[in-house]
This record gives sequence, C-alpha cells and structure tokens, in this order.
Amino acid sequence: MACSRDHSLLDEIMVFHLMAHNNARRIMEYHELNRQTKPDKTPGKTKGRRHCMPAALAD
Repeated sequence: MACSRDHSLLDEIMVFHLMAHNNARRIMEYHELNRQTKPDKTPGKTKGRRHCMPAALAD
C-alpha cells in the first residue's frame, strides 16, 4: 500500500515540476517576443506618454 501511495505522490510532484517548467519557458518566450517587437529606445526619447507634434511644427 505504501508503495503505491509513494508513486502517486511522485507522480504529483513530477506533474507540478513539469507544469512549472513549462510556465517558466512560456514566460521567457513571452518576454523575448516583447523585446523583439518593441522599438529600440534611443537617447532623447522620454518614457511614458508620447506627445504628437503637428506636422507644421515638425519642419
């Protein structure tokens, strides 16, 4: 009896481990994708809200 109980506990631990590993991998992929799709930050740009300059003033 104890042996089957040990196996079920090990199975649960393994499932938990695999789920955690899979979630960590997906989170890293998500951050990598965001890093690739965001525009590069260049000096002079401010963080946060962006202000639009009218075309007449841009020249």
